[in-house]
Amino acid sequence: MELMNEETKHEFLGKLLPDGEMYLATAWGCIRSGGPTPNQYCYMGMTESSLCFACVNNVNPGILTGGFNIPLAAIQKKKVKKGLFGSSILYLTVKEGTIKVSLSRNVLGSKLDKNAQLSGVDYMVSHLS
Repeated sequence: MELMNEETKHEFLGKLLPDGEMYLATAWGCIRSGGPTPNQYCYMGMTESSLCFACVNNVNPGILTGGFNIPLAAIQKKKVKKGLFGSSILYLTVKEGTIKVSLSRNVLGSKLDKNAQLSGVDYMVSHLS
């Protein structure tokens, strides 16, 4: 089993990167289901025009299970709330519905760079508020 790490994060997000763009921020997050289905861990990346989600296996995050991009222009409503232990909860409403994503400031139990996670979370929260 592989732990979340910077190399895999960049590899998986690279598969979703829109042509001609670069990531301005990256972080790991958790898409909250709010129902009977399990929450989904993901790597997130933000470009000038998109928010990209590389979904990973919840038991082995070295396995990419899917991914999608949300154009920033398609976000009709955005709200950020404070979560537990300094996390931030993003509520992003698009035509299809609302997605709830928890962004943690914690990297315990992973091989992710704490400074990269903190700066990624701060960037996304400030640009999606």
